[in-house]
Amino acid sequence: MRNFLKIFFKVNWIATLLFNFRYFGWKKGKIIPVLLFRSCHVRGKGSFIIPNDCCFGMIKLGIKHEISCISSIGILIENNGIIKFQGSGIMGNGCIISVKKNAVLSFGKNFGMTGDIKIHCHEKIFIGRNFSCSWNVVISDTDFHECLNPDDGKIMPKTNQIIIGDNVWCCQHTFISKGSIIPDWTTIAQLSLTNKKYNCINYSILAGIPAKCMNKKLVREDISKINSLPDNWIITKGFKVFNIK
Repeated sequence: MRNFLKIFFKVNWIATLLFNFRYFGWKKGKIIPVLLFRSCHVRGKGSFIIPNDCCFGMIKLGIKHEISCISSIGILIENNGIIKFQGSGIMGNGCIISVKKNAVLSFGKNFGMTGDIKIHCHEKIFIGRNFSCSWNVVISDTDFHECLNPDDGKIMPKTNQIIIGDNVWCCQHTFISKGSIIPDWTTIAQLSLTNKKYNCINYSILAGIPAKCMNKKLVREDISKINSLPDNWIITKGFKVFNIK
């Protein structure tokens, strides 16, 4: 009961109700699948998509669940494209998401993102299932500025899609830049920068600036447990921050 009340009073109920009914209509909106926490701001003319089998509180945005994330902002979303939620997930406080017109940002089922994360989507960012992301991470599919090669005068592409596979663990202070294609079961070490397609085997570690595939393997036991659970298991729902695995 104590935990229930603690979470209940952290929800920004006005913003939550307006968000759910605006983007999902009456049929889905009355279920209240998305909970917004603290000082949350959502703007733009884009759309949000969730599964038809949604349930109450299956997506939590702006919730503070890690002491190292001290931002007073819940979450800021500027969406002029499409944001898809393939299933349940959590995004912590201090996160900023920007999706440009005609761009698509897709979150796989059971994502867990700690906080103070910035996502810039100008073309396409696809995030797979069971994505685990630490704090102070940047995911950006754009350079923001037009650049050219001074030797031949050719204009370089400003954007390039990002694809993150299933069961990827992204550690703190990493940068996933345009053109990054991260295989399933990859760990991106802290203070690393990815910038290309990586052809690594399962459980590989990417580390460095720019990141390279290290001659080491690592598997997170909790992510392995999630994969052994029934397919209908979801990482969060109702007023539970994380379901017990």
